[in-house]
Amino acid sequence: MGIDGLDLKFRLEKAFQIVIDREEMGFVFTTPGIIHDFIWMRLQGIHHAIPCSVDDMYQQINQAVHELPGAQKSFWHSLETLLPAEMRADQWNQLSKILGCPLPLLEMSPGQTYPRFPKGCSTTFELARSLWLSGVFTLPNRRAQFCELRPEGADQWTWESSWSVIQDCIVDCLSVGLDEVTPDARMIDDLGME
Repeated sequence: MGIDGLDLKFRLEKAFQIVIDREEMGFVFTTPGIIHDFIWMRLQGIHHAIPCSVDDMYQQINQAVHELPGAQKSFWHSLETLLPAEMRADQWNQLSKILGCPLPLLEMSPGQTYPRFPKGCSTTFELARSLWLSGVFTLPNRRAQFCELRPEGADQWTWESSWSVIQDCIVDCLSVGLDEVTPDARMIDDLGME
C-alpha cells in the first residue's frame, strides 16, 4: 500500500475508533463496498479470519500462473501480461484446476475477440484477494475469526451513516468525486489509489 492507502487507513481508524492491521489492508482496500462490509463487521465487534500469510496465498497463485503452459515469464504481476489473450480461456480453466477452486468468470463484451479478466482480478495479488474474500481458496489461518467488545461509539453508526463517512474519507484521500465512490469501484484501477 502506498501513501493513499495509509492515509485512508488512518482516516477510517480515527472516524470509527478501530484498528486496521496491514494484512487486513491488503485484502480489504479493494473496493469501497468491501471496505464498508469490513468496517460494519468491525463495528459489530467481529474480526475476520486472516490467512496464515497473505504472501503465501499470493505466492502460491503467482507460482501456479507462471507454471501454466504458454504463460509469459515476467516480473509484472498483471494477468493481462502473463496470460496471452489467445490462450486465456484455456489457461484460466487450467489455473482453476491447479488451485482446486472455481475462479471468477472471464468477461466477454460484444465485439471482443478474447475474454478479459473480471473486475478486481487484473493482477495475481488481486486474484488472491478475490479468492480469499469469496472463501473458495484458503490456506490455514494465522488468525481465526473472533469477536470482541464493540468499539467505543459503535452504537451511533447505521449502515447508511457508516457508508457516508467511508465515501467522504475516500473522496478526501483520493481527490475523486463522490459519484465515483460506488460500492463496486476498484480502489486502484477506478479511483487511482496508489
